[in-house]
Amino acid sequence: MKNNNKILFFLLNSILLINIIFAKSVNTSSDGGEIISKKGSKDQKYVIFVNNTFGEYNIFSNPYNKKHVKRQEVQSYDFAVSLMDEIDELINENRDTFKDQEKLEEIDNQSKLRKRDSDDKTGNYYDNSSFVHPVSSQGSSLLISAYLSEELAKKIEKMDNVEAVVPDIEITPDANYYNKNDILKESEWKGLSVQGNADLHLSVISQGLYNNKLVGQYDENYYYPSSAGKGIDIIVIDSGFNFDYSEYSNTERTAKCSVVFNSDGKPTIPKNKKVCGSTQYFHGHKVADIAAGLKRGIAKSANIYGVAIPVKESEVFDVSYVVEALDYLLKNNMIRPNKTIINISLGGYSKKVNGNLSNLNLKVQELVKTIINKGGVVVASAGNNGKNVDKGSEVYVPCYIDNIICVGGIQSDEISSVTNKYVKSAKSNYGKRVDIYAPYNVHAEFNENGKIKRIYGSGTSYSTPLTAGIIATIMSDNPNTKFTKKSILNYLLNDGISFNVEGLTKKVINNGKHIVYSSNGKYKGCGINAGNQPCSNSSNSSKSSNSNSSKTSNSSKSSNSSKTSNTIPVSTVKARCGPEYGRCANSNECCSQYGWCDTTSAHCGTGCQPKYGICK
Repeated sequence: MKNNNKILFFLLNSILLINIIFAKSVNTSSDGGEIISKKGSKDQKYVIFVNNTFGEYNIFSNPYNKKHVKRQEVQSYDFAVSLMDEIDELINENRDTFKDQEKLEEIDNQSKLRKRDSDDKTGNYYDNSSFVHPVSSQGSSLLISAYLSEELAKKIEKMDNVEAVVPDIEITPDANYYNKNDILKESEWKGLSVQGNADLHLSVISQGLYNNKLVGQYDENYYYPSSAGKGIDIIVIDSGFNFDYSEYSNTERTAKCSVVFNSDGKPTIPKNKKVCGSTQYFHGHKVADIAAGLKRGIAKSANIYGVAIPVKESEVFDVSYVVEALDYLLKNNMIRPNKTIINISLGGYSKKVNGNLSNLNLKVQELVKTIINKGGVVVASAGNNGKNVDKGSEVYVPCYIDNIICVGGIQSDEISSVTNKYVKSAKSNYGKRVDIYAPYNVHAEFNENGKIKRIYGSGTSYSTPLTAGIIATIMSDNPNTKFTKKSILNYLLNDGISFNVEGLTKKVINNGKHIVYSSNGKYKGCGINAGNQPCSNSSNSSKSSNSNSSKTSNSSKSSNSSKTSNTIPVSTVKARCGPEYGRCANSNECCSQYGWCDTTSAHCGTGCQPKYGICK
């Protein structure tokens, strides 16, 4: 075992020493597991090679915590700690040499949150700095990692016992089974981010329907535009919030409590902007996490604001508080045009009065209309009664109210529940007034009095912030588009995936990426539903015959297309087609089942829409 360790250490040092020589000349791509060089003119992580004359020590153990320890190990440990403390002090004294001050704050904040959330209180590992830590100690060779400016790197290289300071090396996995270029082309995102081994509620919404007859193994990645909701405001009206933990540790956005309404309706601005409202019921905490948490949420860079309203026993809310909260948002100019989404994961059945909404619900409708006219978007949950939101004499509000995007839930408790077909959760409400569906089952985490709790939750309360998060990512990736409630709903419906709910054709929400990849790289089919694998003419033919969207042959579809093309207007939105847009501007392009124009097999094969383009 000792010989193996020596060999491993020799290889590590060899690789890093090679980097000393070539660090400024390597220039390779990020694809395919190749080494990615970093330019020396920016702030970055460096590896510092040090000659520790006192010899080797265990970097994962504090000798002062041991009963019996060699003097040499204590001396080696003291030397290393003293040097790392000195480097940390240099960093803090020379913060002005860093070009990205926000990154420094982010590293500092993340380190503080990790320390607070960590169960390791032994103090064995060096933890005096947010920017410096030991990497390896073998013999007299000590390796230290540090986040430095270029100027500081040069200064540290001149310190005693420092042999070299070189940029750290980034590598990527060799096993990427997805195609970045295909994803960006189909989704039209500005950039791609991927969260590996994501929760099911995240992976489901960033791929088409998983068919185990076409795809070898379910893809658990969450793919999303790199803008990730940046610059967009999600306002959550709910019981209470806590933004003081790692899910909101990225400092380039705002995550705070905006206002708290007490039991007599009086609004107060909380002194602690991170924690407000109920500390007994954590509904709002979990809803906010699903909308915008770093690990569990959709829009990881969106601003998120909590509006806390009073909650009674059994988590019951009064509609009058919702009215007051909406009025507060309007009066205090919190609706930024085309940049604001309000999430209301609350609701209940309310009796109609003379066939109409009650006066109180009409007031909600009036306020929502004003918000919509100002360029805001409001999403609300459909409820968990397993009933129609319109029961005739009773309606589920605020879901039923005009201009609100009402969200139902699909069963998503395990991969098998989203395999080959989507199914409405038995408990989710439904009906014509439910606009779209999203995963019903989620994993969330929240801060309960300083302890991080991870829970499995279910309900349309979570389907709604998933939808709010996707809307935020769409808005942030299209900053020049002035989205309204109508246009954003059309966008969601065009990207959504069709399924049947109580005899109605509805859509499951999707964020714009429909290619279904296999995590083991094995496919039994072709086209967009099978990793964009190329299709032969024969497979195109069989795909067309099996498609739910058409039972005609390719030739008859083409002829039908020519008959109808003159009566259908040409789409004025680049590369888009379908019922909401019209036919493809280029008469030689196919309109895919998801409403995109192109000439690939994915567009012209399964689900191709002959009314809006050609089909091959």
